[in-house]
Amino acid sequence: MANRVVLGNANGDYGLYVSQKDDNVTSPNKQLSFDSRAFSGLPVHAFFQDTLAAPNTTSSSPLAVSTKSHSYSSLGFAPAFALRWNYASDNTSNKAVRVYNPSKFTSQEQIQVFTDPETEYLESKQAGAEAVASASSITVTNYHSGKTVKVTQQGNLSVPSEETGTGKIGIYYAIIIFGVEDFTGGTGL
Repeated sequence: MANRVVLGNANGDYGLYVSQKDDNVTSPNKQLSFDSRAFSGLPVHAFFQDTLAAPNTTSSSPLAVSTKSHSYSSLGFAPAFALRWNYASDNTSNKAVRVYNPSKFTSQEQIQVFTDPETEYLESKQAGAEAVASASSITVTNYHSGKTVKVTQQGNLSVPSEETGTGKIGIYYAIIIFGVEDFTGGTGL
């Protein structure tokens, strides 16, 4: 197991150093994830901000997503990036007062009540936003498809009303593409 963090003296220089996964901080083979001696941080290659509509949810596609892609000059590798997103309600005077990190939540549950005849329905929900970067483009995905309930078999018990995409929502987002190779495993900063 590699030493990943040094606070203090590392090879004659004092500071805070963090290596990439499976790389030894005292003799790194890759660029450090954090080096307190760096005065400028990660170089910015491109920046985008936009909105992404709510997914087009249907009863046959309850876990729909919406996506948008942005192109930039090729780096020859998948770059590190930072994605932050928010809802319209998180904006005040056209400025974000709250933002969220890349994340995704998905839940799909088949509910069966064993009666004669059997009652059965499917409840689906998902939320969040993520991005995937390649050497020359990044695609942002909005997972906020809301809640969908589909009755698959109605017995003699009451079941919830069918609904499609209740609470689905569009998002605002901003992305910074850094001019260094991804060191996050594709999850972004």
